[in-house]
Amino acid sequence: MHNILLLTKVFLKTGGNSFASDSNKKKKSAKIGNGLMYLLICICFLPLIGLIFTLLNNVYGSFKALNQEGYLMTFVLSSVSMVIFIFSMFSIASILFFSKDIEYLLPMPFKAREITIAKFLYILFGEYLISAFILIPAYAVWIINSNPGVMFYVAAVIVFLVTPIVPILLSAIIIMPIMRFSGLVKHKDAFTIVGSFIGIGFGVGINIFTQSVGKNANSPEALQNILQSKNELINSIATIFVNVKSSTKAIVLSGSSEGIINLLILFVIIVAALGIYMVLSDALYLKGAMSSSGSVSKKKKISSEQFEKSTDTNSPLIALVKREIKIILRTPVYLMNCGSTVLLVPICCIPVFLSGNLFSQLGGLASTIASSEGAQIITLMIIYAISAFTVAVAPASGTAISREGSSIYVSKYIPVDYKKQLDAKLIVSFSISAISLILILAIVEILLKLNAILFIASLLITLLISSFASIVALLIDVMKPKLSWNTEEQAVKQNFNPFFAFAISAVILALGILPTILLIDKGLWINILVILAILAAINVAAYYVLSNYGVKRFASIE
Repeated sequence: MHNILLLTKVFLKTGGNSFASDSNKKKKSAKIGNGLMYLLICICFLPLIGLIFTLLNNVYGSFKALNQEGYLMTFVLSSVSMVIFIFSMFSIASILFFSKDIEYLLPMPFKAREITIAKFLYILFGEYLISAFILIPAYAVWIINSNPGVMFYVAAVIVFLVTPIVPILLSAIIIMPIMRFSGLVKHKDAFTIVGSFIGIGFGVGINIFTQSVGKNANSPEALQNILQSKNELINSIATIFVNVKSSTKAIVLSGSSEGIINLLILFVIIVAALGIYMVLSDALYLKGAMSSSGSVSKKKKISSEQFEKSTDTNSPLIALVKREIKIILRTPVYLMNCGSTVLLVPICCIPVFLSGNLFSQLGGLASTIASSEGAQIITLMIIYAISAFTVAVAPASGTAISREGSSIYVSKYIPVDYKKQLDAKLIVSFSISAISLILILAIVEILLKLNAILFIASLLITLLISSFASIVALLIDVMKPKLSWNTEEQAVKQNFNPFFAFAISAVILALGILPTILLIDKGLWINILVILAILAAINVAAYYVLSNYGVKRFASIE
């Protein structure tokens, strides 16, 4: 146990924080800075938590009318488990097998289970943040509407602590045999790409499966059974996460003996899952981890024409843009995190378009927008808000310098001035976010059939928002890059620079829309021109700061 705690402490420290300092003189200021950082992050996510609370509170009333309010907790716990399962599919492979610390850990006198449990705890602490965003609003809804007893709070805390455990362990139980017995262990990028698409496909498949279950639940016989028994819908849910049903009953029935029994069942499930994980660790981990330290290469004979083509010279800016694109495409963690919105937007819309009544339901809204100038202005503001949120949370620009890691010296010594290097990173980051926004706008156009003026104005607004958010995020990252990391995942997923960029961009863009709110009765054209003028002005100002102060900061990085 001592070794596990020691390794966990080391992993948490080396997992790191780009705002921490190794200097003794700066330790106190670093702690204050970290505290302010976490406070700012919490403040930034308060609106999102409030939105989740409002949605869940409305849904609770609908289930309450059916005497099935417990299903809300089942739905929330299933959703949290699914999200954590998909994300941990990437984390398990990266942290257990592809981390840079593997070569130092394997020769040390640690048992395989000590290393894997410590890494599991490291991943677990990170996933609690995801759980908190959804479970805390759900708990608040339950407390306000049902006035539970003391045992509810005990059960709620226990369920919160154990909910991420089963999804993470399930991911590990799937990954470890694959890493031990397949050749993919020596093909890090191939494994991560395959795993990523499997995870996304799995999520979409579960979504479609859930819809089919929902259709079956609408039959008269099923509805009659549900209405006859309180919270009967909990028992009808099929899920791969064996802890969800017991967790739900432990919370919903917290004041009864059945609730306590389900807490005990939940404890047994967790112990069993940990037992399987430790057995697999002892049997498979060491050989799989040792195999991951190897590498493979392909020999390819090329013709003289191909050689000349591969050595053609480009302008420095084009060459740097190509380099940035190749780094993202060839590093699956960067591809899935920085370019995920490009993939996920169309994928997430598949279930939407499969809904048969969707277009007929939106027909009235489209007619209203087409006939009312006020509705068009409101639509423009909604598109503005969606665009601002989408690009603000994208980490491509906010990690552009951090992704260099220990290879930052290459950028410092190549014979290209720093401004062109920043411009190349900006172009790639802007392109990624712009593609995402254009996809979203295209979907809005298909659903709502915006007129030409509104569509062109929306397109210009989304592009200007994308460029501004990209500039701000790149400026934040060049000011305080996270260059010390063991895995690529730490450079993007455990980097707080995108959060700071999100906060700053959100505040400035929110202030930028205020004049439009005051001029909402002045007509569509006035509002469009004011929005475009404000966005153009803040883009010019932000780029000026990046071109001057940002270049100086980049030059000072050591």
